[in-house]
Amino acid sequence: RASASAEVRGVVAEAIAALVSASGAPAVGAEALRGRWRLRFTTAPDVLALLGLERLSEIPGAGTVRVGDIDQVFDGDASSGTVLNEASFSIPPLVDSVTLRVRAQYAAAPSGRRLTLQFEEAAIVDAVPAPLVDTLLAPPILLSRTGSLEAIARIREGALRFPLIGAKSGEGALYPFLGGTREGERFPGPGYLLLYADETCFVGRQTD
Repeated sequence: RASASAEVRGVVAEAIAALVSASGAPAVGAEALRGRWRLRFTTAPDVLALLGLERLSEIPGAGTVRVGDIDQVFDGDASSGTVLNEASFSIPPLVDSVTLRVRAQYAAAPSGRRLTLQFEEAAIVDAVPAPLVDTLLAPPILLSRTGSLEAIARIREGALRFPLIGAKSGEGALYPFLGGTREGERFPGPGYLLLYADETCFVGRQTD
């Protein structure tokens, strides 16, 4: 979790390094990652920021914010494919549970171990409103939807989707870290280096 101490993070990082070293750096390719994987440890700043939502519980009256499972779903072959990052969490008193899903395409280098990502879309799906909000959303009571209630209603009826394709302005790249193409110019997204994989776990590291 985001609350893990520096000592615990150091122990886990050493264990991961030992695993990769003991494996003798076997050939690892994107095709080995097909399927759903559950996150157990990360140092990625964006994921740690998501886990940090639990600290909102320290605010008086904010209720308990709980981040649930975080999964990665790979579908593709040794050269290219799709990866979904999914995180479930609750935001009382509005939502009992909801899933944030970010979709990206990956392209593998010839070695198969280094992936380049191009993020395409973020979506908020599978929302389960809290009982009070669910009552307010009922047609006999809710005459007009505004603000957060409108957003929750849209999620319950389908999903809120946000494009994440990189773009460029006159001053330069706006979202080069997401990857994308505009006016024929391509912006590579972040990299991902596969370090180890077997039937039960895999280890990777985000690169620039």
